[in-house]
Amino acid sequence: PPGSCRSSWSTSALETQSGHPDGRAIRSGGRPGPIWRPPVDTGGREDAMSTAAINGTTLRYDEVGTGPVCLVLHGGLGLDQSLYREFDRLGDRLRVVRYDHRGNGRSARPPLATLTMPQLADDAVAMADRLGADRVHVIGHSYGGFVGQELAIRHPDRVRSLVLVCTGPGGLGAGEDPADLGAPVPADLAAALASAPASVAEAAAAMLPVLHYYVHRYPVAELARRMMAVVPAPESMARSMQVLAGWSAVDRLAAI
Repeated sequence: PPGSCRSSWSTSALETQSGHPDGRAIRSGGRPGPIWRPPVDTGGREDAMSTAAINGTTLRYDEVGTGPVCLVLHGGLGLDQSLYREFDRLGDRLRVVRYDHRGNGRSARPPLATLTMPQLADDAVAMADRLGADRVHVIGHSYGGFVGQELAIRHPDRVRSLVLVCTGPGGLGAGEDPADLGAPVPADLAAALASAPASVAEAAAAMLPVLHYYVHRYPVAELARRMMAVVPAPESMARSMQVLAGWSAVDRLAAI
């Protein structure tokens, strides 16, 4: 059940001397060495997260700081909010709230059919209501960025600011040409994302070897170790791919 799950990720594929899955040095792009800082120590808070009954399910969340509410929307899907503790440093000026989307991490597992982009956006509004916030700052990473856009489009009166990190507006808009999409996705990353995993083992086998595409100066091996705290949700990952295939904000971006 949520709250008692343990991660089944294995970092063996990345435990090389260089920290890279095939033994190469961690990429730095010719720039100085890593400038990352260790995440804020949670003191085991993942095991004592708060709960919120929201839209027919139960979401688990963690918060730090005081001030205007800032919702941190995690990516994946199939991952959880524990990878985003760096944003806790904003707690000196914001009430930072990191929560697991429905069907993800330590949150409850409602029917997969309820995992839709509009529902995820509505869940964010319900979380804001739970926190007593009329308008919230929103940080959305990757899939969380899709949710953030949907939130800002569906509920513009509830979003104070929107920060989108490593994300996009989804599928092509009207009149867009697939030829204008830019450089192709690297072959090994495309292969990893080509099919939805059927199990935690499949998800780990697919994603761990391509983690280096998800970081800039942050050490890959450190990200792999952080993944050990994640509660994977392969069913939600598969469902999220189906949802994304039919979602686009391109023609609605002007509404934000």
